[in-house]
Amino acid sequence: MSDTATLTPVHVWGRATFTGHVDVPQGSDPLRDIVGQVLWTSPSGATSSTPLFWDGGSSWKSRAVLTEPGRWSFEALATHSGNPVSITPAVGDVECAPYEGSNPLYKHGHPRHRPGTSHLEYADGTPFLWIGDTAWNGPMVATDEDWDHYVATRQSQGVTVSQFVTSSWRALPDAGPHGPALVLDGNSLMGINPGFFEILDARLDALVDHGIAGVPVLLWAIETTEVDPGDVVMIEDSTIDPDTVPAQPVIEHNPGQFLSEDDAVVLARYLVARWHAHPVVFILNGDGDYAGEKAERWHRIGREVFGTDGNAGRPPVAVHPGGIQWVGPEFADEPWVDIIGYQSGHGGGILSWRWLQDGPLTKEAHTNSHQAIINLEACYEDHNRMYVMIGVPAGWVGRFTARDTRRALYASFLVSAPAGATYGAHGVWAWDEGGKRPKGHYTTGVAKSWREALQFPGAEGLQHLRTHLQSMPWWDLRPAQSLVLTQPGDNGRFTSWVTAAQDVSGSVTAVYFGSSEGTTLDLEGIRGTHTGALVGEWRNPRDGSVSDPFEISEEITPPEGEALDDWLLVIRQS
Repeated sequence: MSDTATLTPVHVWGRATFTGHVDVPQGSDPLRDIVGQVLWTSPSGATSSTPLFWDGGSSWKSRAVLTEPGRWSFEALATHSGNPVSITPAVGDVECAPYEGSNPLYKHGHPRHRPGTSHLEYADGTPFLWIGDTAWNGPMVATDEDWDHYVATRQSQGVTVSQFVTSSWRALPDAGPHGPALVLDGNSLMGINPGFFEILDARLDALVDHGIAGVPVLLWAIETTEVDPGDVVMIEDSTIDPDTVPAQPVIEHNPGQFLSEDDAVVLARYLVARWHAHPVVFILNGDGDYAGEKAERWHRIGREVFGTDGNAGRPPVAVHPGGIQWVGPEFADEPWVDIIGYQSGHGGGILSWRWLQDGPLTKEAHTNSHQAIINLEACYEDHNRMYVMIGVPAGWVGRFTARDTRRALYASFLVSAPAGATYGAHGVWAWDEGGKRPKGHYTTGVAKSWREALQFPGAEGLQHLRTHLQSMPWWDLRPAQSLVLTQPGDNGRFTSWVTAAQDVSGSVTAVYFGSSEGTTLDLEGIRGTHTGALVGEWRNPRDGSVSDPFEISEEITPPEGEALDDWLLVIRQS
């Protein structure tokens, strides 16, 4: 093999892939003993480096996102246990052409978090609106054809990011048909399966080709006692009392929980090296308890994986705690955390809804104003309401509907400085074929097939959410609950909660009505120092329609319709 190479040409914001070969002593550990990087020089003379990662046998790769048109050069370096070793080819170049298409991830650049801001941006500064979907098992289980169908459908529905798991976890202990992903000796990480991760490369490429950024979870981290659905009587209404299920042994499937800190760092670094040049957002830790002292473990892991110098142009990084947990204080000062994630919960009772609308998030988020805040798991459509409570109105038992998902998503954009929110469909997230409960999630209920779930009404409404938000400077909205003088959602009537936000200039106010019940607005507060008339329009979350403009009055009631119809009111200064 030649010592020099010319790589396959790419376009601006595309990925250049270097492949080199290293002869290493037999018995070497490719995850720990071989360390290397590729030094890249742009046409303007700017330099950068990207890490090598093992891709099987004697093959090592490195990927770089090229941000300038012209000819780039590179030099590869590698060491074995600290001693230099040869890598072939060692030098070369690659041509980068201007991008002339319409894919926003190439036209505007990859998603980034500018330090001190509360939302994400494309690299050119254009605000990046996170309309997410949970495809947790999809990349590991789907066929090529099925994944292409998923990606094309979600693109047409307005999705801009897709969240997925990257190795074994509680819902897919064997990591699917291409697994195992990891080579383990008990709970120790001995190696990885490069062929498995090549499949995920292709799934990520398909997302990006459709303008959807990937959001891989590096380490799923929930602490749980697993119960296989096969051990539970299949009752369609899914009202199983967990106390009646026989005790099961703890089965650790979640690498963020069972791996040591050192092994967790090794695995996370490997995945970052593999995918950092894609337009991605990394979730370091999935679905765990990070409160109090437990946060310290993740502080250490995060600093080892991402460093302490801020984001420095790297992909954004999120933390993803378990349901109705607010960990803003625990991660406010961590330099590697760009996104404080939360889950508004899958409970369905009064406490779950009030947590989102009037809980610690709404009272403490100001301490995280320098970070983006994103609901990474709203309630899943057609998923059981697992903790139905006394006092829940008729029509709010059973399974989450499109109305439920809309309430969670719209509220998520208004209860804190908006950055994004993630939808979920029961059936899609576990990539079910239908007719059974997902592995390790028996309380969630029997799922429909992923193809049917892909077309749920709530998913079809995501494009309306995106359109409504993009009709205003959504990135400048800030919570303004004081503008709502009478709250119809008080006293447990959470289906009628009214949520308000206003942009920082005071020129646009958005008010989300959880039902058709009206409220009293503080018009003087909305008007502020402006002297013009207040002009409103009703935006329909269900069909995307927009009313004719009208003059706002203090007492405001949504248009006539069903009692539980939700509405978005947008008020502008004339």
